[in-house]
Amino acid sequence: RQNRVYDAQEPFEHMQMKAAGRLHLVSGLHQLQMQAGKSCVVFVPHSSLRAGPAAHLLREWSQEPNNLLVLTESCATETDKLLAPYRPMNMQVVHAPTDPRLTPTQASKLLETLKPGVLVVSEPDHAALKLLPPEQRTALGLDAMITFQHSVPKPVSVPLPSTAVPTAVSPELAQSIQMTKLDGPPSVSEDGGLRAARVCGHLIQRDGRYGLVPIEKNSASAFQSMMHNKCILWGQPQVMPLKLVLEQQGFDWVTLDSEFSPRQKSNGMLSSSPSPEILEQVAVLNVQLGTLCGKVQLAANATHITSDSHVVRRLLLEAVLGQLNML
Repeated sequence: RQNRVYDAQEPFEHMQMKAAGRLHLVSGLHQLQMQAGKSCVVFVPHSSLRAGPAAHLLREWSQEPNNLLVLTESCATETDKLLAPYRPMNMQVVHAPTDPRLTPTQASKLLETLKPGVLVVSEPDHAALKLLPPEQRTALGLDAMITFQHSVPKPVSVPLPSTAVPTAVSPELAQSIQMTKLDGPPSVSEDGGLRAARVCGHLIQRDGRYGLVPIEKNSASAFQSMMHNKCILWGQPQVMPLKLVLEQQGFDWVTLDSEFSPRQKSNGMLSSSPSPEILEQVAVLNVQLGTLCGKVQLAANATHITSDSHVVRRLLLEAVLGQLNML
């Protein structure tokens, strides 16, 4: 079979079957032409047998005892429920799943080759990998895997390290950049402020290096309209100015409170167990508009808006965005 790669012939048998007229590719049932009394095998979707050509052909062929239905999905275990709409039927039914899943040994060899930085597995798969020999378990790093349960709808924290790639900006594009001074402590610029700008260009790659060049004129109009929409936010809402804005929006009452909110403490390491939680004191602005309630939690690095009413959530969002800087 490997020698076929160096042969001028088609390496796969199904291409030979197509050339000999034994394999037909059709885009619809109207193209399916079969001679009477001639046996054939038809591969059709969908595996649920509720839509697509499979449902149509099953209704036509289900009463012929010489016909055979082969279920290839590994999840199609409840055959009675799957075929309930087509009962009574005389055709034969066989469940022969073509399971594409890997064994623990095959999975370990694949992981040793790929060497993923972060791996998220279900608890049953994690338990199966623990049954491997000790040397394979050590190579896989089972302790660093993140596990989850299918039956428990709980979020899983997955660290995704970001990689910055140096990119050269062309002189033409650099001349069009207009810097904006950001409010904040002195940081970078000589006059004691931080400056930033939005850059819109065409990203190119050449000889393993990235570059940013001006966009061509025929496609620049769409990007220019996008640049007019301010979508870069920075800053942090202040409690008392935000409380004053909420009072001016027409809420019946606005109260200031504080509470302790749990927050996971990151230790910078991958672990299968969740990071320890710490309690963080946050400021809370409670509002009421008629019978509708809502609140804004102002933490050190996050702002949470909570309300069952879409109207209240929108008013709170507008007030919070008004306290931020936009670019």
